[in-house]
Amino acid sequence: MKYYSRYGFNEFILALGYKGEMIKRYFLDFYTLRQDFTVGLENGQIRMINENHGEKWTVHLVDTGLETQTGGRLKRLTELLAKGAFMMT
Repeated sequence: MKYYSRYGFNEFILALGYKGEMIKRYFLDFYTLRQDFTVGLENGQIRMINENHGEKWTVHLVDTGLETQTGGRLKRLTELLAKGAFMMT
């Protein structure tokens, strides 16, 4: 994704199956884990310190099924891919 981003491609669609929940958790935690922050343990309030900006990406995470093959995954992404040409890795 960093390689694609270097060339101006910053929107990604991930067709999830095996370990999809782990991949979702990774992206949900991505921004927070790159930051320095203070946690108020009395009330759970979080305050960012020296906020580091993340990647300039938009990532779509789509569960396409555990047993789905490549062609089936692409078919399940049809609506998201309808914008035009795309690259698949």
